[in-house]
Amino acid sequence: MRISYDPEGDVLYIELRAAEADDSVDLEPGVTADLDADGHVIGIEILDARERLGDALKQVSIDMLPLAATAEA
Repeated sequence: MRISYDPEGDVLYIELRAAEADDSVDLEPGVTADLDADGHVIGIEILDARERLGDALKQVSIDMLPLAATAEA
């Protein structure tokens, strides 16, 4: 997963997985989901991100992801 932000265009893109977009669906004006050839969501584009997300753009937190196995003591 990768999150990128273009401040010049004020566009936030959340890439859920690396794949070629085959189609897209407008979820609402300015928010688009990219789909792969099987119709699975691979990314989400948010236009006018500062207006839509406000202060949330300044801080991103990641919670409870199984990034690595932990060793028990």
